[in-house]
Amino acid sequence: MENVRTQSLRATTRAGLDLLCLASLAACGGGGGGTAPGGGGGGGGGGGGGDLPDLVPELIAFDPPTADAGTLLSVSDTLANTGTQAANGARVGLYLSTDATIATTDRLLGFRTVATLPAGARSSAGGTWTLPVNLVAGTYWLGAIADDLGAILERSETNNTRAAATAIVVRRAQLPELEPVTLSATPSSVLAGGTLDVSDTVRNAGPVAAGAFQVALYLSRDGTIDAQDVLLAVRAVASLAPGASSSAGGVLVVPPTIGAGAWWCGMLVDAQGEVAEIDELDNALVANAPIQVTVPPRSNLVVRGRR
Repeated sequence: MENVRTQSLRATTRAGLDLLCLASLAACGGGGGGTAPGGGGGGGGGGGGGDLPDLVPELIAFDPPTADAGTLLSVSDTLANTGTQAANGARVGLYLSTDATIATTDRLLGFRTVATLPAGARSSAGGTWTLPVNLVAGTYWLGAIADDLGAILERSETNNTRAAATAIVVRRAQLPELEPVTLSATPSSVLAGGTLDVSDTVRNAGPVAAGAFQVALYLSRDGTIDAQDVLLAVRAVASLAPGASSSAGGVLVVPPTIGAGAWWCGMLVDAQGEVAEIDELDNALVANAPIQVTVPPRSNLVVRGRR
């Protein structure tokens, strides 16, 4: 009888063995003692996590050790699958961190995807990635995160990160940085078709000169200035040295076809996107208070000719 039971366990799949354990706790308990060949295998199955991949970043390196924001960084990495099953679509994310603890909340530099990585295999790759142009100067750590989107079930989910052996020193980007500084528009109320006194100042806060660019002045309903607002005027700036400012003022006409209500006067620096800057997202500025526009009533006067 013992031989029959042992042969039955040997011929049963892993799933079938689990069912037999549920059906007869006593029979499985006999196997756990190690005297029956099938029982020893059943006891060991619960600790290994089954047949699963296990993605581990083994290496990440970069060059040069010091670079300007906005320039290229050469990066190489090696991904290993130390599990017992192939991993399909394994993604390796490359991140920049302000400390040596790499996490998906850090700044993503780029990623690569391995179509299939068999159990026990490795995948190495290298390429160039652009450091974000608006990176603040300082020390950063480059790191790799295997399966950074959490798409693959692994034997272990705690060994997916690795930081490079040394930190990278990032210097400020060698680009201009155009910033709107001040904007004023008076009076606070005006008739459609009337005039506004508008003055503005723009500054180059970057380390290098800016070439030619335009400053556009708008009226906006919502205070968020963009190229879809009502254009009042455009002025051209031929160039702007590092640390220098450009100011201008004038009388601008409010379009007679504009609607009544509150309007915000705003400016957009480098309105045509002609200058590559450290930060392209800080080019708009709105005046402190809205302007109330009144539309005058249309005249009903009819002029008749003499008979």
